[in-house]
Amino acid sequence: MRRLPQLITVLLTGVCVACNPADVTIKTDLDEKYIVKNTAVTVLDFDWNKIIANLREYKDKWEQLNASSNSGFQDCLLKNITPSLCTSIWSSQIATTQTEFELYKERLAKAQSLKKTGEDALKQIRYRPIFVDVNNEKTAMGYVSLTCLNPQLNSQEAKNLLDIISLNEDQVNKKATPKQDAYKIVSLEVCKRYAYSNTSRFNWSIADDQSTDKAN
Repeated sequence: MRRLPQLITVLLTGVCVACNPADVTIKTDLDEKYIVKNTAVTVLDFDWNKIIANLREYKDKWEQLNASSNSGFQDCLLKNITPSLCTSIWSSQIATTQTEFELYKERLAKAQSLKKTGEDALKQIRYRPIFVDVNNEKTAMGYVSLTCLNPQLNSQEAKNLLDIISLNEDQVNKKATPKQDAYKIVSLEVCKRYAYSNTSRFNWSIADDQSTDKAN
């Protein structure tokens, strides 16, 4: 996993588990806090059957489109159209459909292989933290979608899994404010509390429907 930015590492000084055993609490050197209450966390097991079914559907769709494109090219040649013109009409579409078919065929194979390795490869979590400033003013921040990877996966298995679900490790889906950037540290601790105690691989993103912090 990539190193966390130095600014965040310096700013966030530790996990205050003693504050409340039911909460994940991160304290800063300015005595600010990020709190995730147990009631604000939803943990979901990864649905292998659903992801495999979706990948198979995409694989089949692109396979059919590729077959159709190749058939169109052959029909073009049978109409006494010059091969160069047929190629200019169909080559790009054939290449695109072939590439997408191979991509989803590979992802499907990886998903089937990883499922055999073990069902518990990752957990998906949705949570919402509270920010407490130096004046003890509380702000309910936006919801976070979090994907925590089982640390028993080796590096290649982890990469394959993230490829399957189209995520990159520790990648945010939009630019975060300085306050929201602390989600990185908070998310790691939420992963450790609710998913895998010694994990270091995860992906987080601020949910599209709750990207703006809201004051209580």
